[in-house]
Amino acid sequence: MATLMTSPTTVPGREQALHIQFQAGCQAGEQERLDEAIDAFTTVIALDPSYAKAYYNRGLVYYELGELELAIADYTQAIELTSNLATIADAYNNRGLVYYELGELERAIADCTQAIELTPRLPTIGDAYNNRGLIYDEQGEFELAIADYTQAIELNPNGADAYYNRGLVFDDQGEFELAIADYTQEIDLHPNLAEAFLNRGIVHAEQGEPELASADLDQALAVATDPGLVEKIARARCALFGVGWE
Repeated sequence: MATLMTSPTTVPGREQALHIQFQAGCQAGEQERLDEAIDAFTTVIALDPSYAKAYYNRGLVYYELGELELAIADYTQAIELTSNLATIADAYNNRGLVYYELGELERAIADCTQAIELTPRLPTIGDAYNNRGLIYDEQGEFELAIADYTQAIELNPNGADAYYNRGLVFDDQGEFELAIADYTQEIDLHPNLAEAFLNRGIVHAEQGEPELASADLDQALAVATDPGLVEKIARARCALFGVGWE
């Protein structure tokens, strides 16, 4: 789950009940007790309908639960209620990601762009560049996707996914050395990302480097936890080398 927003640790007496309930929602969300988190944030909102952070956090939890329309509604409320630019930008970015998952790509691009324009140099806005890159990639706007992934990397070199996503575009465009370089960077940052080992292994195989390919597919199998991904890796090994796994 994305990071939940917290509230100050010291609060005036009148606000103490709100604070306790809000913190209970944050704790429940962080511990994946999502229904309890929803209840807590809903209680906060009932007590104070202007509590923007509660809407934002409840939107995060609704997203985790797959309640995408409810997530959009809460992010929208957070945008309307707060004057904090970083919070507004995060809400736009998260709402854009929901629109992307719903297939509403133009709305998704608009929200990610709005987030970027509000806080263009904030390191966390790298997520918005990464998300907009995903959308451009899906639309076939590969140069725009690469530019956004590159900007995401420049803003947050240790962030998630941008190297991997840019590697996928380079891979699809036949820029295999650039793809390998990006997959390698992603592996250095996230050594348990089986998909990066899998894709780098496939590129190595296509480049006539069977030993490197085999080593990457073996490592992909070693770190993969999802059964569907394990099966995909095994099929790739079989297709490339005529073997599965022992």
